[in-house]
Amino acid sequence: MTKQNKYFRFLTILTLVAYNQIEMVRANEKDNNHFISFQTNDSVKVERGSSSLLTPKQFTPLSFIKALTIANEVERHSINVTTMADSFPNDWVKASDLDSLMALIGSTTKCNCFLNPLSSYIPTNENADIGGYAIIFINSFRQKTRISLGLYKCPKTDKESVDEILEWWRGFKLIK
Repeated sequence: MTKQNKYFRFLTILTLVAYNQIEMVRANEKDNNHFISFQTNDSVKVERGSSSLLTPKQFTPLSFIKALTIANEVERHSINVTTMADSFPNDWVKASDLDSLMALIGSTTKCNCFLNPLSSYIPTNENADIGGYAIIFINSFRQKTRISLGLYKCPKTDKESVDEILEWWRGFKLIK
């Protein structure tokens, strides 16, 4: 790749990020409010000012999925990503979350991709599936591992994972 191509790619990414920020400011100005705020059904209210970064600690697994879905429903001409720190707490997914997550594992409803602010890559033409996130969260509970979505993640729902989790769920419900 030539130096000129690298410079062009850098300017393209910089332009996309700047445009995304301008659209967010315009949306906030229309509301006469400089905070991005939403509330999910499970009574977690998330407010974000222009200087703070969202973190998974502010969410439950279900409100995390809803937040990515809510952001995707807003009409906009930008990239379908939600920028958030990849700092999931240990044991973030609780047994009480499993029923709600199990209802979502087969969903192919599109939602935003996860984007770590440290990522140099922005998935411009991708979406995630709600079921993809539910699968990751349930597997974290099953395997007793901490969730890490890395620099970016656009998880998809896949039948093999759904079948494997359904089989595990039958056994788990018997033990429970």
